[in-house]
Amino acid sequence: MSKRLIIIIIVALISAASLYLVLNQLMGASNLEILDVDFKLSLENYRLCRSIELLVKNKGDANLTISSVRIDGKDVHLWILRGGYIPPRSTATILVFYPWKSGGKYSIEIVSDSGSAKVEEAAPSLDKIGFIVNNRRTIDWHGILSFEVEFSDGECKPYCLEIVDENGVKATSQMWGILTYDSGYVRYAVISFIAHIPKESSKTYYLVPVDKEVRGVSDKINVFENSDSILVSNGELTVKFNLTDRFHGSIDYFGSQNKGINFAEIFKPPQATLSELYFFHGFLDSVFDSNGKMFAIIMKTDVTVESKGPLFAVVKRTWKLRDLGMAYDFYAIPENGTYILYNFLVDIEKPMGLGALAGEGEYTIYNPAGMGSFAIAHLAVKNATFFLTLGGEIYAPLYPGMDIYADQPMAACIDHETGVFIQLLANDPQNPVGYWHISKQKFPWHIWGGDKPNPSTSEIGGYEYAKDLIFIAGVHKYMLCYSGQQSDPWRSGGLVIQPGTYSWLFEVYAAIKEDVLTAMKREYNMYYSNLEIEVKV
Repeated sequence: MSKRLIIIIIVALISAASLYLVLNQLMGASNLEILDVDFKLSLENYRLCRSIELLVKNKGDANLTISSVRIDGKDVHLWILRGGYIPPRSTATILVFYPWKSGGKYSIEIVSDSGSAKVEEAAPSLDKIGFIVNNRRTIDWHGILSFEVEFSDGECKPYCLEIVDENGVKATSQMWGILTYDSGYVRYAVISFIAHIPKESSKTYYLVPVDKEVRGVSDKINVFENSDSILVSNGELTVKFNLTDRFHGSIDYFGSQNKGINFAEIFKPPQATLSELYFFHGFLDSVFDSNGKMFAIIMKTDVTVESKGPLFAVVKRTWKLRDLGMAYDFYAIPENGTYILYNFLVDIEKPMGLGALAGEGEYTIYNPAGMGSFAIAHLAVKNATFFLTLGGEIYAPLYPGMDIYADQPMAACIDHETGVFIQLLANDPQNPVGYWHISKQKFPWHIWGGDKPNPSTSEIGGYEYAKDLIFIAGVHKYMLCYSGQQSDPWRSGGLVIQPGTYSWLFEVYAAIKEDVLTAMKREYNMYYSNLEIEVKV
């Protein structure tokens, strides 16, 4: 074969390849391919998640970035791609959090910077959903289990749910912390029920939707309501919500009236105005900052008693996130015991940017207790002097405080037999709490002076009115505030919470005249070490 002919063939091949690429681009060809779709039902600690796992492939020779995921033509913002992009000629998994319906058919589209891919898939049909609870202990396990559950639209009406064990026996149960779809069906709820599992064995409990409401009132929980407060008491624990216009349902009593212990105090200096930079709060609140602070005391709130049993009396507080959406606090006080369950949900309608949260320099006044202005479950404990971990370590950091991983409980103690601890039961998978930020002080306004901005009278008062409080705040996993006990913040540059619904569930326990560390280990083991739980469908 002549050299000229070889050259002609090579040129022809190159031209054909170039023409193919051009035509592909003109025809909208994509380097993205969806290889597999898996509708999943999984348990993350005490949160039942529905998700769609997408196995995708980048067929191209350059990195591929996903810009959006659409289901039935609508953008879904709650999805995760590890690493943020897909390398050339590689596969990756996209996890989409979506409340898919049993047997439902869905159109799923992924859009990237190198084209899109679309599939039509049907979700599996679910006969029923159950929890297999395995008791690892050598003695029987008896107590209340609580799970955050996301339902599909049309699946379950409020309170219309029974818990039935593998033998067909109904367990005493309660649906609370209810958020509904526009249709009136349940969207999110906490499902609590009494479980009894013999030693070293397992039992399965099923969620069974029914037509009639399953509700009850406990005769062991007293609920007193008037125009100024809601007071809930089970004989061991008393919790009071202050309903006055100044405090908007904040907790100003948490403790034992019989033993003369109150861990709660509302922080809002008498001279302070709503236009200032404070975060005003009671014993247990949450706070955001997106172009200004958002928390219950300065927002329009609605406080009601959602239910009075059979297992918990539940107080619900609803407040606005300006034009960004709504926030919901649910405080569940049990029939007996000295703990509450705190369920916090936000339903966000617009992207909410939080910015760098742990400010320094002149920005420190924006930074109430060193945790910035983001806290999911901010616990303020009166007269406590030190913090205690599950491992027995003691800390007492002054402002700006320090961060410790939130995978185990954290206590704020008056002494070793009097304190309050908090532990995370259900974490939001998209915006998880990753750290407990602990500090014995709010911003020390009393040191301002000289070349620093002159504080107002109320700012000076802020120090005076906060000096008997210490703080534990749940901090976003990707917004670590301070490393160790160093004063220099590690700032990750901010984050944006996309439209969607996010939720967290905590236990807050008052140790009164009992060893705090022993109580903390017992409660942690009860939820985690002693039990192994999985989903059954």
